[in-house]
Amino acid sequence: MSSRNVLWILGILMLASGVWVLFYPQQAMNWVGLAPLVPTQPAAALAEVRAIYAGPLVVLGGWALFAGFSPERHRDSILLMGLVWLGIGAARFFGLSREGTYQLTSVVFGAVELLVGALLLWCSFSAGRKPPLPSVAPQPSSAQAAAGSSPPGS
Repeated sequence: MSSRNVLWILGILMLASGVWVLFYPQQAMNWVGLAPLVPTQPAAALAEVRAIYAGPLVVLGGWALFAGFSPERHRDSILLMGLVWLGIGAARFFGLSREGTYQLTSVVFGAVELLVGALLLWCSFSAGRKPPLPSVAPQPSSAQAAAGSSPPGS
């Protein structure tokens, strides 16, 4: 499978997940085990979940879809996305080990985050180098070359 296809698949999954969290933040909170600190004011918690989960997922998914059209031109940003996902997964496993609890949902999420990060790194490294841009320097015409004159504007 090409890096282009992997980017498009990951982009669709991230974008769809982000849109789902954007419209159903309470279900997302239940899924990851979050609850509002002040039960009488859930609006702040819902806004936070939208901002921290939905926003980045929508942006990263959209960028992965865009980068999939020309992965060789977007290697650096694909690498950065991969490192971000690896950081999220590593932080999740650090938190699980620090708290001493390994709930199946959290372990699965962490494994998926590390897998997404690894796939994005693979996309970045396998995309190849971007082709060099063609030269845009003006070429002298045959009459100018014969007369020894320089091109206009020089």
